[in-house]
Amino acid sequence: YTQARLGLWVGVHASSVGRWERGQHRPRPLHVARLQSLRRDADEPAQSEADSEHGAERREPVAADRAPSASA
Repeated sequence: YTQARLGLWVGVHASSVGRWERGQHRPRPLHVARLQSLRRDADEPAQSEADSEHGAERREPVAADRAPSASA
């Protein structure tokens, strides 16, 4: 993932992701939970052809999937 894409999925700015990577800051518990959810999704085995034939689709998370931020 790019910092920008990961930030969008988690609900933070790309610069926040960079600060986490450099150890300057730590993600808040809400963001940790979202990161863990993304990790679980990434670790799931690929979808079988049978699932695809029955209309089950995988899609990338989008901004609308995120919960509203507490600061709003």
